[in-house]
Amino acid sequence: MNSKPYLSLFGGGFIDYANEHNNGEYSKELAIEFSRMKYQELKHTGMYSCIRPESAETGACYGDIVRP
Repeated sequence: MNSKPYLSLFGGGFIDYANEHNNGEYSKELAIEFSRMKYQELKHTGMYSCIRPESAETGACYGDIVRP
C-alpha cells in the first residue's frame, strides 16, 4: 500500500481504489474518477457540493481532487 499522504484525501476508500485501479499511485484523473463515483453515490445526502470551480467543471464534487 502506498503511504503517500495525498492518497488519503478521500479517506481509506481512495487508497483501496488507487491500489485496485492504478498500482497504488495517485493521478489527477484517478482522483476525478473516484470523486465523480462517490459524489454520484452520496449526493442525495446533501453533504457534498462543488466548492472549487475545477471540481464543478468535472463533476468531481466529493473530496478534494487537487493534489497538495
